[in-house]
Amino acid sequence: MNKPNNKLKTYISIILMALSLQQISAQAVVMVQDINSGSLNSNPQYFTVLGSDLFFNANDGTNGVELWKYDAGLDSAMMVQDINPGSVNSNPEYFIVLGSDLFFRADDGINGVELWRYDAGLDSAMLVQDLTPGGPGSYPENFTVLGSDLFFSAYNATNGRELWKYDAGLDSAMLVQDIIPGPGGSWINGLTVLGSDLFFGARNGTDGVELWKYDAGLDSAMMVQDIYPGGPGSNPEYFTVLGSDLFFRAYDNGGNANVELWKYDAGLDSAMMVQDINPTGGSYPEYFTVLGSDLFFSAYDVGANGVELWKYDAGLDSAMMVQDINPGSGISNPEYFTVLGSDLFFRADDGTNGVELWKYDAGLDSAMLVQDITPGGPGSNPEYFTVLGSDLFFNANDGTNGVELWKCDVGLDSAMMVQDIYPGAGGSNPQYFTVLGSDLFFNANDGTNGVELWSVDFCAIIDTTTNTSNFTITANQTGATYQWIDCSNNTAMAGDTSQTFTATANGDYAVVVTVGNCSDTSSCVNISTIGLDYHQNLTNNVNIYPNPAINKLTIENRNLKINTISILNITGGIIKIITENTKTIDVSNLTKGIYFLQIHTDKGLVNKKFIKE
Repeated sequence: MNKPNNKLKTYISIILMALSLQQISAQAVVMVQDINSGSLNSNPQYFTVLGSDLFFNANDGTNGVELWKYDAGLDSAMMVQDINPGSVNSNPEYFIVLGSDLFFRADDGINGVELWRYDAGLDSAMLVQDLTPGGPGSYPENFTVLGSDLFFSAYNATNGRELWKYDAGLDSAMLVQDIIPGPGGSWINGLTVLGSDLFFGARNGTDGVELWKYDAGLDSAMMVQDIYPGGPGSNPEYFTVLGSDLFFRAYDNGGNANVELWKYDAGLDSAMMVQDINPTGGSYPEYFTVLGSDLFFSAYDVGANGVELWKYDAGLDSAMMVQDINPGSGISNPEYFTVLGSDLFFRADDGTNGVELWKYDAGLDSAMLVQDITPGGPGSNPEYFTVLGSDLFFNANDGTNGVELWKCDVGLDSAMMVQDIYPGAGGSNPQYFTVLGSDLFFNANDGTNGVELWSVDFCAIIDTTTNTSNFTITANQTGATYQWIDCSNNTAMAGDTSQTFTATANGDYAVVVTVGNCSDTSSCVNISTIGLDYHQNLTNNVNIYPNPAINKLTIENRNLKINTISILNITGGIIKIITENTKTIDVSNLTKGIYFLQIHTDKGLVNKKFIKE
């Protein structure tokens, strides 16, 4: 039997059960491909989504570390191009999407580390420009998209490391500005978009590393403010946008301020310290994350509460500690903040349970331990938090299985291991979680194949098997929506959207089963001509009139008991279900057009088409 769109994977099916034995979740964890055959590592990294494909770098053991992609349509990974021919690495990295292209840096063995792009239309990678002809490469980094241009920092022997941009219209890269004239370099870092401007930290040779911006209208860069006048620079970093303001941390050496929370107000075109959180010498805020209209971060309140969870309330224009998770001067060190719905997840150490999974509940304005994954131990050290649907995925060590794939089910407010990929205490150490469609991709080591590309496939659990009785096919998957198709042309059959389908003509039939956002198709089932005269007779035993109908439609049947009648529109949507035993149907409220009746009788299903005038 044929099956449209059949996936060629071997799945390890996982069914996670609640204590009540009610099924709460199911998915399949699978190694996508053993790119470097055997026990050697391909070590895929830098996962980046472009369209329906996933790009990354990997080493197949023959071509070195090169550009690869996973094609969702083919359900297969393949090398895109051997940029540095032979076994030498091109090391493509720092992938970023601009339009329909993927930009990155790589070394082709001739031009050094330079800017490259992958053209989706050509399915090929090419050098954009050799910014340091004959040299070791410009080592572009800090890639950031502003409008239709790609900004980055790059090095050459003439200008040092400065701000550059790639103009998509010209298909060319150019120096934006030599902020420090000559080879010194301005130490560009932290490129961040706010409105139509690009903010970053840089030095001009006089003021140290300060806050700068590139004005797209002027096509020019300028210092915003000398926060630490006459000193080595305020070293602004961790730029984060909240509303129309840009938040960051900076050092001003004014009084005891040291490294504190600052913001740039676009309306005033000026930067100001938000709050001196630690009056005795720097709170060193970091991990800035926006939740709603607030900015969350960790900060150090010396001698009082240690490093704890803080938030900036935009309405109050003030920062405050959310909770002293590790009471007293102990350090909870909250980090890896990730937003899921109205909650903020992170890891922290309360001084009792070690480093574990925590969440901040916006409704309660309070933080709480989600689960002590390693009871009595030093902590599970969860990391790589990634949201997929309503779940939070991460890796963690429960003290028994090593570092494995875990998830937090928000509905149950509980964490559970998804799969012990490397059985035993070794741990598969899954990393670099990336969402593509309804699947989660990552790298992991199962102890046999080395570090390879893996995925969690939520569509793999759909039951596409069917049962056939006489001329009726039944889909075995329950709690789904269904669309029966004619396998001869792969077209949907209007009105056939029930779990069961009764053929009235010979042919091959399949059903598209949809659960949530996932769909899969059954194998085609052949219905032979044997006995179809019976079903033709069944159809002939039911008549409807008048057809076309205006107000009433009468059903006439011979020796059949009608159980239910469904009225469907031309796209198969159910308009009405009639359960009472009646021979007259009111169709006066229907709009003009073509409709179908599904008449369920004690002898089988009868389909009839009628026209409403």
